Amino acid sequence: MVRRLANGEPQPKSALTAECHVQKSTLSHHFKTLREAGLTQWQVNGRTHSIRLRRAELDERFPGLIDSLLTD
Repeated sequence: MVRRLANGEPQPKSALTAECHVQKSTLSHHFKTLREAGLTQWQVNGRTHSIRLRRAELDERFPGLIDSLLTD
């Protein structure tokens, strides 16, 4: 999920849900965990929910972390 969000652009929750082949409850748990950890930001526009990785904030606080996750 972090790899999919790594570009820092908002991603529709529905698209992320469709790409992952796990139970909806599992995805909800992961979305909640990432949000509560401050790693993601949510945007609501009507009935559409989008998720954005707080990449700039993460790179500032933990330099190189996201890049190291992406190279593995």
